[in-house]
Amino acid sequence: MLEGKSYFDLKRILAILIGTDLIGLSVFFYGNAGTYKLAGMVKLAGSTYPIYWYYVHGPIVLTSIGIFSLGILIITLSRLKVNLQKILPFMVLSALVSVIIVTRVFYLGVAPIEVMLPLPAKTDEYVIQTFSAWEIVHGINPYTVNLHNYMLSVLPPQQYTLIYGSNAPPYTLNKVVGFVDFFDYLPQAALFYVPAVLLGMSGVVWNALVYSSGLFLSFRRMKGNSKYIFPAVIAGSMFIFLEPAVMPVPSAGWIVPLLIAVSYPDYPLLAGAMLGWASTFKIYVLPFSLFYLIEAKRWDITSRK
Repeated sequence: MLEGKSYFDLKRILAILIGTDLIGLSVFFYGNAGTYKLAGMVKLAGSTYPIYWYYVHGPIVLTSIGIFSLGILIITLSRLKVNLQKILPFMVLSALVSVIIVTRVFYLGVAPIEVMLPLPAKTDEYVIQTFSAWEIVHGINPYTVNLHNYMLSVLPPQQYTLIYGSNAPPYTLNKVVGFVDFFDYLPQAALFYVPAVLLGMSGVVWNALVYSSGLFLSFRRMKGNSKYIFPAVIAGSMFIFLEPAVMPVPSAGWIVPLLIAVSYPDYPLLAGAMLGWASTFKIYVLPFSLFYLIEAKRWDITSRK
């Protein structure tokens, strides 16, 4: 990364990585460790399809909150003037215990299973965005196409994003009026997969290429001792690599631009373009971008380009 003693304080960097990874793990765990229960059948627009409720049971909620809180605590301690030499083993042990708990739940479960999501399973956003990229290549405006029948044919019913009537909440079966079956994202979401369509490759392969390229560009920026933390970066982001293999998601479209932006802050045109792309791809990147710009000014980064 950049020169400066803060970038060579490997213990603090490792602590921040562990804390950040635990926060990501808690969210991933909460969103994927639940079970599905068949709520009933709904007939809309001549099609009948099942509706599933996603249940996150008590132990999973408590575990997620605990792992998330632990991540926040570790990041906070890394920013304070404390002796990390003494508490770093505790941080590593806590991370390992969290991973063991999560693995145990995924393999053995904690509640009666009604319906499990069959894997690999595409997400609705992945299906919509990849098909919309195909439409762009063929000169079709993706905002004008309804994907109802196509999504029914390729998407597991557990992956529908349901739409409820104006009288909800409460969210009950009789208030379901449909599911998201159209492209309602900003253009970047479809443009991201245009190269994959042009090259004739699947979106999952394209995601892998983009992830690998982003990590390579990030590694090139590391200098001296900071290269030693790269295995920790890889280990901490393994769930990002594993999830697309079993549940394809378009996360690479914003994670990699964000990674490049923070790796090349002394190239403001590149960093700004990547931050802008990531923020419009996923709107919740925007608060981070504002924080990052404030921090970049505080670091007094010297511009090269």
